[in-house]
Amino acid sequence: YAFTITNVGASVAGTDYDQIALSGGLTLNNTAANPFTVYLNGTPTSWSNSGSYSWNIITAASQSGFSTGNLTLDYASFGVASANRTGVFAFTNPSGGNITLTYTAAGADSIWAGGTGNFSSNFTAALTANATSIQFTGAGGTATNNISNGTITSVNFITFNSTAGAYTLAANAGSAGNGTALTVLGDIVNNSSNATGQTINMALALGATSTGVVNTAIASVETTLGGVVSRQQYLHRCDHDQRRHAQGRWFRRSRRG
Repeated sequence: YAFTITNVGASVAGTDYDQIALSGGLTLNNTAANPFTVYLNGTPTSWSNSGSYSWNIITAASQSGFSTGNLTLDYASFGVASANRTGVFAFTNPSGGNITLTYTAAGADSIWAGGTGNFSSNFTAALTANATSIQFTGAGGTATNNISNGTITSVNFITFNSTAGAYTLAANAGSAGNGTALTVLGDIVNNSSNATGQTINMALALGATSTGVVNTAIASVETTLGGVVSRQQYLHRCDHDQRRHAQGRWFRRSRRG
């Protein structure tokens, strides 16, 4: 489904965004292994990263078979850069035959400015809610998720800022990333020039709204994924100076999931 958004200042189906309108019932037979892909298109006017938006992308008299995990987004042709859409996209079935795509602005990022420590105590703006973006800005060290997977199961974006030293992300037993995967809803972004690179020794699941991209600011700097990575579609690396894409799960000098 090639879904185009032209304007978020208004919300008129057929004018400001596309909509498939069915007079009969809708049956969805897709699965997590073979998801229904919505390809986002357009550069919507009035877009704000801090805004919240909703689009009824499909309407029908009724529907069956809907599951959020069986739909996925493709941002390759979307005109809004990832840095300006750090909130959370989600598919819902609010009523009847409506399939709705929503964008909810992200809350305050949790920022790690120190060295070695635990997730429960080392973030400024404590990590207490799912779908929070986390940033690493300090000298480097081992950052260990020690928060129960009954509390935190997902993050939005993982960003290593330009000031970041070499970090290793890990997880204790009973925390997401060790046994149970930590879901990443956004991208993994490495803006650090530290030659050692960044290492994520955690089991990760890239969510349906993740692009599956590891962005690196400098081609020679590595982001190593040392744990199992699951993804409904594919992973690819995108270097700042060589915007190359490749289907399949691959990272230079990293371990494949």
